[in-house]
Amino acid sequence: MVDSSVGGKTGIDLPEGKNLVGAFHPPKAVLADLRWLESLPDVEKRAGMAEVIKYGAIADAKLFASLEKGPPRSMTKVIKRCVEIKAKLAGEDEWDTKGRRALLNFGHTVAHGLEGVAAYEGLRHGEAVAIGMAVAAHLSVKTHGFKKKTAEKLKAAMRAHGLPVTHPDLCWEKLSPVMARDKKATLHGIRWVLLRKIGRADLVAGVTEKKMQMALEEVREGRPPKG
Repeated sequence: MVDSSVGGKTGIDLPEGKNLVGAFHPPKAVLADLRWLESLPDVEKRAGMAEVIKYGAIADAKLFASLEKGPPRSMTKVIKRCVEIKAKLAGEDEWDTKGRRALLNFGHTVAHGLEGVAAYEGLRHGEAVAIGMAVAAHLSVKTHGFKKKTAEKLKAAMRAHGLPVTHPDLCWEKLSPVMARDKKATLHGIRWVLLRKIGRADLVAGVTEKKMQMALEEVREGRPPKG
C-alpha cells in the first residue's frame, strides 16, 4: 500500500540480484482498502511496517516520532503520509535518472544483498529492509554526521515493531558481490542512501570498503556504532 504500489516501476528478481529486470508501467489508479490489513498475519504486518518506518527516517521526522513506540492506533493517516512521500519523490524523478528517487531505497542495498544470499527464501523483504536500515544507520554515523544515539533510536523503533536489526549473514565476503550488482551501484562502486538526521537522507558515493565492513560487523555482533 505504501511502497511498490505507487510509482509505476515493475521488476522481477534474478539469481544475480533483486529487481534487475523490469519496466516503467504507471497504473491508471491505485486503491488501498485498509480492511485488507485485518486479514494479514501479524508477521506480515510487522514486515510491512519496515517500509513505513523508512519513510519517516528519510523524509518526515514527525511521522517517525509517531512510530517510535510501536504500531500506531490508526494506519489511515500513516499510510496517507507514506503515499504522499513516495508520490512526491517518484514524481520528481519518474524514470529514476536524477538520483532523487533513489532515496526511497534507504536500507535496501543490504536488504537486497541479504535476499540474494538467501535465494529469496526465509527472509521477508521488510525484515531484510529493517536489517539494512540498521547497517545504513551505522554507516551514516561513520560517514555522514549522523548521531550515534539517533542510530540507536532508529534501531529501537524497529525492535518496537518486532523487526530484526541483525543477521548472521552480514559479512562483507558474502554480501559485496550481490551489493555490487545493486541498481544504485555505478562503475565507481556502491552508492548508499545515508541519513544526516531523521527526516533527511542523501545519496552518497565514495564510502570506503573498510567502513562498510565495520558497519556490517557492528550490526552483526549487536554493537553500537562507532564514528
